[in-house]
Amino acid sequence: MRMTVLALCAATLSLSAAMPAQAYDNQYAALAIDYNAGDAYGWAVNHYSQGDADAAALRECGKGCRIVLRFYGGCGAYAVERGNNSLYGWGKASTKEAAQSRALAEVYARGGRDNVVRVWGCNGS
Repeated sequence: MRMTVLALCAATLSLSAAMPAQAYDNQYAALAIDYNAGDAYGWAVNHYSQGDADAAALRECGKGCRIVLRFYGGCGAYAVERGNNSLYGWGKASTKEAAQSRALAEVYARGGRDNVVRVWGCNGS
């Protein structure tokens, strides 16, 4: 009996160690960019309130910034045209790839041709 209990405990421990960490979709995120759509931006994911995410993004961005994207759970991305930060876009979606695609599509729609994702993130990862 004692050997069975020890074997069961060892199996449980090895299974829990092999399982990935749980992703939490109940977290908030925000993106802030400067008013002139220049180089400054701030990014915040995995916050327990929208206010905390907004404050972290604004703090990272610096003075003269505003929140342009908020999302709960899921993923977000911010893209610009390489060498021309006035052409920008952002997007949110359930996956990293979809969020990046939306952000890049916004830049293309504004006339960008050589576009790059500056930052992306997913709540819970």
